[in-house]
Parts: sequence; C-alpha cells; structure tokens
Amino acid sequence: VVSDEFLAKVLHGNKYRPDYSSDFPAKRITTSLEWNDLVLPYNLQEDLSDISLWLQNEQAIRSRWQLDKIIKQGYRCLFYGPPGTGKTLTASLLGKQHNMDVYRIDLSMVVSKYIGETEKNLSKIFDRAEHQNWILFFDEADALFGKRTDTNTSNDRHANQEIAYLLQRVEDFPGMVILATNLKENIDEAFFRRFQSVLYFPMPDERLRYRLWKQMIPAEWVGDDGLLHQAAEYKLSGGSIVNIIQHCAIKLYGADAPLLTQDILKQAIMKEESKEGKMINA
Repeated sequence: VVSDEFLAKVLHGNKYRPDYSSDFPAKRITTSLEWNDLVLPYNLQEDLSDISLWLQNEQAIRSRWQLDKIIKQGYRCLFYGPPGTGKTLTASLLGKQHNMDVYRIDLSMVVSKYIGETEKNLSKIFDRAEHQNWILFFDEADALFGKRTDTNTSNDRHANQEIAYLLQRVEDFPGMVILATNLKENIDEAFFRRFQSVLYFPMPDERLRYRLWKQMIPAEWVGDDGLLHQAAEYKLSGGSIVNIIQHCAIKLYGADAPLLTQDILKQAIMKEESKEGKMINA
C-alpha cells in the first residue's frame, strides 16, 4: 500500500503533513508572531538561544569533535511554569525559525485505560515522526509522564511499563521532543537525566508585564503610559493579558474614537482574575 507520506512528496512535492486522526492524534500548531513578540526573562532567552543553536548546527556539533560516539541524535527538553507564560508559543517559534513543523500531541487520545493501547498509540506517533523534521510537543505532559507508583497492583505495574516504554521512545527519537507542564514536581524523576534542557517559564514581573501591555495593546487606545503602568501592577500572565485585551476590544468596538478608560480596563481585569478565584478592589 502506497503511504500518504510518499503520495504527498511525489504528487505535490511538498512536506508530509498528516491530518489529525485516531491513527495520528496530533495537530500541527503555528504562529504568526515572531521572537520579538515573546517577552521572557534574559536568562531564559539565553537558554533558548542555545537550543536554537543546536537545532541549526546539530550534525556539525556532533561530528566536529567526534561527539557522535557519545551524544545521541535529537534534543529533549522540559518547559514548566504557570499557564499562559509562553511555553506553547516558544515551541511554535522554534519550529517557525528552523522550518520544522510542530505537532501538539492530544494526550486525551493517546492515554488509554486498556492494557497496551497507550503504547500502541504512542508508537503510531513516534513511528510517523521518525524520519520527519518535526518537533513533538507534549502539552500538560504530566498526564502521561507522571511519577511512577509502587507496584502494589497490576494497574500500577502496567502504568510503570507505559512510562518505561515512553522513556525509551523519547530517548531514541532522533528529532526534538518538548514536554510542557505546569508543575515540574509531577514529572517522573527518571526523565530528567534524559532532558538536555529544563526551562522554567515564570510569571512575568512588573517590568516584563509593562512590556507585554506596551507590545500588545493598540497604541490608539491609550493616551499616555500611565494606564499601562497601572495595568502592569496586576500579576497576570501573557495569556491572561491577551484575554483582557480581547474583552476591551469588544467594549471599544464601534466607538468613533476608541479610548481605553480606567473603568473598562479595570472591569476586564476583574473578569479575568475572577476565573482563578482572585478578588481585586473595585
């Protein structure tokens, strides 16, 4: 049977980009943003520059000092930190910069309660990606890469076998694998020596929050920077700021001279913070 990959390359001369299906539970993610749009602490930017350098020059680095004898192909890293701090966007930007497709794995379709099914689903993904220039992105990875338990029951033994299988496939994969999680503590310790990089994406401090507001909010909305400095005082992630700006856009749509007021901004911030059960002074 002629494979879809062969047909895509021969008939259309383009990259093989499989559609989401039960046989391939992964969706390609892209972004229209650039690195300048990503606001991160300096030390994190340095770490990402190192990863980018490896992706650009992997073969040259491994062969220059005959390091290919001890260093395997591929790169494995863990992104961890609160939601909305740029983990998914960073994976998308790495792919965009190096012309690599990024596939986010749907773990709800991968993890199965039936013995052997999880391994089979993972095998389908890794087998298809084996010879492709892809980045595999496992979001909320603790659902699959969680800590192993004491083998008190057959279910525990089966869960541990799944993790052991996954460890081996991740380690043998010749491409790039990114795991993302909100809590580093939920990831099994056995994975950490297999990661080349473990990067923490923190909540932005007030200085970075101001940069986020300044970059994302339309200039015609704001008369001076005073309102942005006030907004930056609230401890919000980049993802939350996007939600707030969307709410403000709805309020300002249709206005002859859309001007963001303190009341509109405060109301939008209150709505966003109420999602997490936070309360702010009215």
